Amino acid sequence: MSLNKIKCPGCGQWSISDGKHDQRCSNCDAILDSRYATRIKKSVNEGYSFIDSLPAYARYIFLAIVSIVGLIVVIAFA
Repeated sequence: MSLNKIKCPGCGQWSISDGKHDQRCSNCDAILDSRYATRIKKSVNEGYSFIDSLPAYARYIFLAIVSIVGLIVVIAFA
């Protein structure tokens, strides 16, 4: 299960988003904007994935490097 947290532009406090457009900060009553939202993982079963935390271009580069290194290892021991 994933939740969205929104950082208040006024006071900097984090609030859990309920998905409404007119949501207000519980600390300073400022209107929360979805541009300040970030996705967090709530369930332990989901865990943390290094690959998922990378931007798309870096993910492809990382996977290409790992594949090349794996191929070199296989060839070296063949």
